[in-house]
Amino acid sequence: MPTNPAEDTLASKWQHLLNDLKTIDRPAVLFSGGVDSTLLLYACRIACGREAVSAVTAMSPLMTAAERQDAGSLAGELGIRHVAIETDECTSADFCANPKDRCAICKRIRLQAFWDALPKNTVFLDGENTDDMTEDRPGRAVADAFGVRHPLLEAGLAKADIRHLAKQADLRVWNRPANACLATRIPCGQRITRDKLHRIEICENHFRKCTGIRVLRVRHDGSIARIEIPVEEMHRLTPKSTIDIADFFRNAGFHAVLLDLEGYRSGGPKCR
Repeated sequence: MPTNPAEDTLASKWQHLLNDLKTIDRPAVLFSGGVDSTLLLYACRIACGREAVSAVTAMSPLMTAAERQDAGSLAGELGIRHVAIETDECTSADFCANPKDRCAICKRIRLQAFWDALPKNTVFLDGENTDDMTEDRPGRAVADAFGVRHPLLEAGLAKADIRHLAKQADLRVWNRPANACLATRIPCGQRITRDKLHRIEICENHFRKCTGIRVLRVRHDGSIARIEIPVEEMHRLTPKSTIDIADFFRNAGFHAVLLDLEGYRSGGPKCR
């Protein structure tokens, strides 16, 4: 890991993380396949040994098919046992009502499923980091109630630190764009359904295929699809690709397809 003297602070944080993980007997990383949870899984392998660690993923309709598949592939590349647990948040009337605390409801459903499936002495770890402390995360209190540990946060690691360490470790996800579950594309108060989640997934996949733009959100607002991409990427849209995208989205069930000229914003519209 860090060897340049200029990286002493980061090296210290990394060592703090490893030392902390060595004190945990049966760690299970809540594993999405993003850069945060992948670095944490890698650190657990170093600190605890691959036989002692599990990667636990919710096989949920809120994740894309590609995300579900890649989580298993990443765990396999690290030689870590992958525990895939089926969850279906769409069977919860409270979750589907899409209230402000939707994330807390989702977190409770998943953690209860994990708790029921794994040995009771399992210690769950998530990829929360110092950058996350600036955001309102309704699921944090639920995670704490289940005894979830936040080793990256406890070591003082920020997102930039995590990407740097992941790159040095040659983890292929080091520069993967941040993503959020498909339900975040549906405004609070509008009902979440499997059909909407599927529509969002196939439309985002098609948009990427047509444009090569990796960072985007298709906001599902009733019959309207509002596309967010970084402003600096808008020049990549061509008349041909926009016609193709609009036709595909309409065939998928949207009546109108809009490009948000303010561009992509992490987290999207806030619940009020």
